[in-house]
Amino acid sequence: QGYFGYSQQLSAAVFLITGSMSPIFHREASAAFFENKIEKVKKIFLIDLRRFFSISSFLKCLFKTAHFYKIV
Repeated sequence: QGYFGYSQQLSAAVFLITGSMSPIFHREASAAFFENKIEKVKKIFLIDLRRFFSISSFLKCLFKTAHFYKIV
């Protein structure tokens, strides 16, 4: 059960970091949508989707590596 609790805390940290960036994304996308700039909305969505995926994958791999080498 210790490993489950530890992994749950690490995944919660990753979601906390990416979740805090989500309102910024929504604000930019809604402002562009309000101005009827659909191409800009598509661009924002594609860039931020890649950014969110990259950040969450990087952090998860970092935590997994730190756990493997017993750094954390």
